[in-house]
Amino acid sequence: YYLAAKNPNTELITQILFGVVICIAAIIYLFAHFISPICFYLRETRQAVDIYPLMQKIFYTRPAIKMEIQCYHKEMKKHTSKDEAGKTTTWEREEEVRTTSAQEEFRYASWKDISGTWAFDTRVAGGKADVPYASLQLSLEVSFAEDGTSQVYETEKENFIKRNLTDEKYNFTQRTSVDGMEYLKMVRLSDSQPMFFGPIWYAIFTLLGVVDFYIIYIAPYCLEQSFNVVKIVSCNEDLNKAERQEQDAHTIPTLRYNDKVRVFNKPSLCPYEGPIPCLLYTSDAADEQRGVDLGGRRISKKQ
Repeated sequence: YYLAAKNPNTELITQILFGVVICIAAIIYLFAHFISPICFYLRETRQAVDIYPLMQKIFYTRPAIKMEIQCYHKEMKKHTSKDEAGKTTTWEREEEVRTTSAQEEFRYASWKDISGTWAFDTRVAGGKADVPYASLQLSLEVSFAEDGTSQVYETEKENFIKRNLTDEKYNFTQRTSVDGMEYLKMVRLSDSQPMFFGPIWYAIFTLLGVVDFYIIYIAPYCLEQSFNVVKIVSCNEDLNKAERQEQDAHTIPTLRYNDKVRVFNKPSLCPYEGPIPCLLYTSDAADEQRGVDLGGRRISKKQ
């Protein structure tokens, strides 16, 4: 109104302002819809992979257990700042100074995947159609099969810290991972797709201004599901022997989707090489060398 009062051609100014407002509203509308979860989901379907080979790789890949240590100490450091008046203020603050770090992988004798059954609820539209894609949110859980392996790990952890502790303080971290496993993955469940499914159709309906109706139609076909990959490791036992396989039959990784059942009952690809040895160091063993037995006890010699 201020500009219109200064300019005699008020009608032209009003039209320009109206056009600017419309352009800004259109930009906001397009931006909001092109960063929506539905749009992201549809874009990811273009890089989707078949679920069976993906999960086969994850189920048959050995887990890695890494021990990490970060050594550090704390120092008082001075800081200075100036205010608007040019006055300088100095203060001290205790800060963490990192020095050395190290990592080492925990060795074990055998491993096994016990993820169990993964069932997808893939029926939509009254059971007349299947969900073509699914967004998987994967998490990993690695545990020890028996107390003996847990004790071996604690001993290895203690020795690892002693070997690599070079400063006053330290932070210890255990990380578990499986090669090729990502937190979020788009997978293909079926080759058939519903009509008007895909990011191009989403863009067309967005430009036509009826994307909200399209979202109502397409949302039931957008499946998001979280699963937990569970693996166990052992230093003392062959987890893939026949007796153990029969005992853990209910935990065999299985996929159920679109009336299909895929069972992954192949033994793990980590051959069992016998128990992992664990060295116990005691003061007697360090001082006497051959004068102690395997338990670290001093051997008394009779004259």
